[in-house]
Amino acid sequence: MTETGETAALLEEARAKYLQGQERLQAIREAEELVRRGGGSPDELAGDRARLEAQLDVIADLVRQREAVLAARTAAGGGDALTVTQARHFLLGISASARFLALYDKAPEHGARMINNLLTTPEIKAPDFETRLGFIATQLQQA
Repeated sequence: MTETGETAALLEEARAKYLQGQERLQAIREAEELVRRGGGSPDELAGDRARLEAQLDVIADLVRQREAVLAARTAAGGGDALTVTQARHFLLGISASARFLALYDKAPEHGARMINNLLTTPEIKAPDFETRLGFIATQLQQA
């Protein structure tokens, strides 16, 4: 299996786990409501719910970032350019500097065009996507 195929398989697994977590979250919410109706205090359940919500947020962010890197691979290969949202998640996925993210957020359309140009420009001499990605990540982490 290729690296892209492995990443796609991991993303599918992460999505499935996320959906399982969403089902558990709904069960906790329903249990909280039952406890409230019974006159009890669902403090312990509320804590469990808050922890699960935080974990699901992290999983969702990681999935979006990995999806954006896969989309970047496609863009670098001549496919569809990254959208503004994908470009933002791509930047988070490569750990771009806070300064660069702030600049991106001021002009996201311009930032997305710049990212797409970096992904496709022939000036970056790279034998493969991983090398190109490493160069881009290094530059944007230091920006």
